[in-house]
Amino acid sequence: MIDLQPSRFNLVLTPCQADFSELVTEFARQYFADQFTDYLLGANCLPHVTVCQFQGPTISKVLNGDISVELPDFSLGTDKDRIFQLKFDHFYLRSGRGQRASVAAATPHNAATCTVGLAVAINPALLELQQFYFEKLKQLGYTPLTLPEDYFPHLTLARLAGETIEMPNPVDFRHFFGSRDFSLGLALSNTTGVMLRRI
Repeated sequence: MIDLQPSRFNLVLTPCQADFSELVTEFARQYFADQFTDYLLGANCLPHVTVCQFQGPTISKVLNGDISVELPDFSLGTDKDRIFQLKFDHFYLRSGRGQRASVAAATPHNAATCTVGLAVAINPALLELQQFYFEKLKQLGYTPLTLPEDYFPHLTLARLAGETIEMPNPVDFRHFFGSRDFSLGLALSNTTGVMLRRI
């Protein structure tokens, strides 16, 4: 069950091409709908790459469309809608303990819970962007939740539970491994990182 209550701000990169968003969403729902816990791409869980989640003032006025009241000092400035070209280079899984590994074959993975998705290839511009906004948010008195030393840029497909989790065959997701354009923006998320909508 996906929690639809927004509780965090999220600086995100979202796909510029609607067909790519539809493709990854359809893929996630095709393979993981039967085992997901609190995260599965869909109408209420939008595909994105997180730059930095953060806690700020209460977000009630943002829900009414008045972001300037809630984040008076925060602005993306010329970075708003800035385009980044990202490349996904492997399919990953992360256990509940935070360990991650690429998937090289369609083999079951034993774990109580895990997160699956597409990992972004090393991108110095993205790492620099993340560090910049982490520091900026701290200076403004907000609480950034995505630490630079732990930053793992990725696009989550689903969070799963089960004693045995069957991974898709690599042939089924290899077409994701190319360069894609993403646009920088601000969004609302819940406590589990689900992107509910851009603001």
